[in-house]
Amino acid sequence: MRLLLLSEDPVLLDALEAELARRLPALRVIGKCYSVREGMKAVELLLPDVIVIDEAIKGLNEIAMSVLKAHSPAIFVLARGDGVSPYTPIDGVLFVGEEKGLIVFLESYKS
Repeated sequence: MRLLLLSEDPVLLDALEAELARRLPALRVIGKCYSVREGMKAVELLLPDVIVIDEAIKGLNEIAMSVLKAHSPAIFVLARGDGVSPYTPIDGVLFVGEEKGLIVFLESYKS
């Protein structure tokens, strides 16, 4: 499974990548993007199976989400608060500190 990570927080991305590699060795992080604009370009080139987006990233709006969703079958959002915006077309939410939800999702996801 090919995964693209989006966050402005490099520490969060590195920690998530390390945890996923430890728990799901068959998973391959094909890119880490530090802005929505960078992510929109990367998703068109890399065509990931799953995108994990930090909800706190600046510039995440309906247009950006539609571009991301058009190029990836599944989007998972890292949430730091009570949830994500209702317009966000996503396949799941992971609350930071509760990585089990993402692991279960990725283990059961069929691309």
